[in-house]
Amino acid sequence: MAIRVETFRRLGLDKIWPKVLSDDLSLSYAVKKAGLKIAFVPACFVASYESTTWSKLFEFSRRQFLITRVSAPKAWWFGLCSSLYSVLGLWGGATLAVYAAVIGEENLRLFTAVPIFFFASQLVSATLRQTMIGKVLKKALPEMKAAAVADILLSWLWSLLLLFFILSSAFGRTVCWRGIRYKLTGPTETLILGYNK
Repeated sequence: MAIRVETFRRLGLDKIWPKVLSDDLSLSYAVKKAGLKIAFVPACFVASYESTTWSKLFEFSRRQFLITRVSAPKAWWFGLCSSLYSVLGLWGGATLAVYAAVIGEENLRLFTAVPIFFFASQLVSATLRQTMIGKVLKKALPEMKAAAVADILLSWLWSLLLLFFILSSAFGRTVCWRGIRYKLTGPTETLILGYNK
């Protein structure tokens, strides 16, 4: 992430950043509010080799989506609707296809085509994502091979997990990060509630 010093000062980010949890979302909020644009540069991607536990993954994901819900609610709603569409299309479609088979529905092929379409869409999306990442992060490809295969072959599972994480952020405004409890009161305001022992 980069911003010109004069733009940084004009947007008042030096006053905003000490009061927020997310530097990138608060920057995006301030830039859009000022009517400016953000340029996305794929070459700025870096590979991450962090290992984590399921509980830490949940804590991290909920925190990120909660910050997004407070700082960029339209983006959060778009993520929720997209995720619901993907999950319901695949799993709801599969459930209806099984039911149609059980009752002997004459349009079974149509019912079966819906979950197949959604499964194929998730597979294609994951493949395109990994192809793009492979082009940007060529040097890191050997270390990322297992993650890439898991992303593609288990895309149906990750879509469920993603929806779970988004839904977990739908309620409340408090998060715990590195032993400190915060309350997000707005896109540019965060309160420290206390410290966990």
